[in-house]
Amino acid sequence: MVQWLELLVTTEAALDFVLSVLICLFFIGYCRASRTAARKVAAAAFVVIGAGQALEAALFLWQMPSTWEGASSARSVALLVVRSSVLLSAALVSTLVWRSGGGRGR
Repeated sequence: MVQWLELLVTTEAALDFVLSVLICLFFIGYCRASRTAARKVAAAAFVVIGAGQALEAALFLWQMPSTWEGASSARSVALLVVRSSVLLSAALVSTLVWRSGGGRGR
């Protein structure tokens, strides 16, 4: 059971990293193209959030081998829940960007 959870959590962390980097890149461009200070500040805030999520996912992936050594099933499930919630937040921000038209009308 732990091997499947390890694979799932690793996949979630990798997806979270990719989505977070894409969020950062999008909002960097949005920040540069924005005409008002309020939009620039909001975009910069999303860049910081995306960077934090990307760094967290990268750190998680880097420490992954030591995370699973001697892990109980309860700890493995807890890791899965946490990784899922972090991935969900990155996916929701990506969905909001996509639904808003990708930044048209800056």
